[in-house]
Amino acid sequence: MRKYFLLSLFVTILSFAAQAQSPATYPTTWSKGDANKTILRSANGNYKLIYQGDGNLCLYNKANAPIWATMTNGKASSTVIFNDDGSFLIYNGPTQVWSAQCHGKGGKYLVLQDDGNLCVYTQDNKPIWASMTNGK
Repeated sequence: MRKYFLLSLFVTILSFAAQAQSPATYPTTWSKGDANKTILRSANGNYKLIYQGDGNLCLYNKANAPIWATMTNGKASSTVIFNDDGSFLIYNGPTQVWSAQCHGKGGKYLVLQDDGNLCVYTQDNKPIWASMTNGK
């Protein structure tokens, strides 16, 4: 019950997203109700990750230009998940439509860095996946 409350509180805080964000720790889920809202923001405020209403998860720079996307626009999707097994996924119901390919690699947190890179890190702060958008 406490985990559910903390997760609900965390998702509520993310939905406001007016200030710099802390890394997302697992399990974190964003649903269609979060569509077109910033779900992660870099600490310096220059980059934001948005789960768009068209099903695409996009990373935008300070100029509000898209610099990375899951390319899931037009595909039905209902949920973005950072799972307790370290996987970072987009689902439509039970069907996976996108994956960062980091399942089983020990991912512990997802962070949007000040350089614009979206990364999954292990407990030992080793990157296991990145959007490769640093400096864009």
